[in-house]
Amino acid sequence: MVASSRLTAAQLDRRLFDQGIVGVFPNDARLFRFLLGFLNTELATSLLRQINPTANNSANYMKRLLIVIPVSRELVRCNNVVESAIEEARDNGKVSSTTLETLESLYMEIWTGTKPNAKSV
Repeated sequence: MVASSRLTAAQLDRRLFDQGIVGVFPNDARLFRFLLGFLNTELATSLLRQINPTANNSANYMKRLLIVIPVSRELVRCNNVVESAIEEARDNGKVSSTTLETLESLYMEIWTGTKPNAKSV
């Protein structure tokens, strides 16, 4: 199988999917939007490529991704931005670069514990 260049995820409402699509069903429903946002970040793609640089986005590799569970305020922030992204995609057919940059920044902050581009003193 050929690996796609970037990991992507979509919410499939009232649609069937076949074996070509990996389903992600979190045990904690509060994490659904958080995981949806994460799977659309460059961070998720980078982590997947660390597991196997030539991997396709199959469940066997995705289930091995490191997931950092956010504290409640981080979860609220991520879920709000992901909800905005969903609305933008629904209304405009795409997500704005500002929203995508905000998502990348939020997830990097959660995974690393520091704000991106923050200078250490």
